[in-house]
Amino acid sequence: VYRRYEEYKKTTPVSDSKTVLIAPSWGTKNILESCGEELIKTLLGAGFTVIVRPHPETMRKSPELIRTLKEKFQANTKFIFEDSISSIDSLLKADLLICDMSGIAFEYAWGTERPVLFIDVPLKVINPDYKRLGLEPIELTLRPELGPSIAPGDIENIVEAISKIFSEEDYTKKSYEIFARNTFSTLASHQKLAQNIYFRKRKPPRKTERFSYILKLDKGVHFCLN
Repeated sequence: VYRRYEEYKKTTPVSDSKTVLIAPSWGTKNILESCGEELIKTLLGAGFTVIVRPHPETMRKSPELIRTLKEKFQANTKFIFEDSISSIDSLLKADLLICDMSGIAFEYAWGTERPVLFIDVPLKVINPDYKRLGLEPIELTLRPELGPSIAPGDIENIVEAISKIFSEEDYTKKSYEIFARNTFSTLASHQKLAQNIYFRKRKPPRKTERFSYILKLDKGVHFCLN
């Protein structure tokens, strides 16, 4: 996303109008199920261009909801409905992302350095015993670093929340820089430890292989190769 967005910025003139992307996760309590109609109506009423990008599972499991939203707003020229997630064009066009627990929040915020606003819908819990693991889902751990949250019952105040976000210069860029500084570290002292863990049952790494970052979580060390 980052590389595509950098190219997009070079070829696309800056517009005074703002575009909001609604891209929730799936489940019976996702944004579209909980407050989708009110949210879209409020944003369109405030003059935003609104792109709705449902999760494929929502498209499959809630056809009546999808049909209702399309019929309700399709006459509005500022309403755009995406039937597929095969393209990332909407991520490039949007000035703000609204989502719930979807991983797209990370892709969008870190790929474009633009703001995210969360609707605080109930958690989608697949494993009811997940708390016994003692591990908080990364979507919850890192959410406060990406942007503010509002309750589904507070949609009437969402335009004010968005205006506040847009009024804060470089909102997401600053948030990302803070997150990166507190969470990621360039490998120096940790590189050898990561290599020992990763390669203890493998041959030693080639000279061209090196670890670039460690994601330090409370319950362990995760790392990636570059």
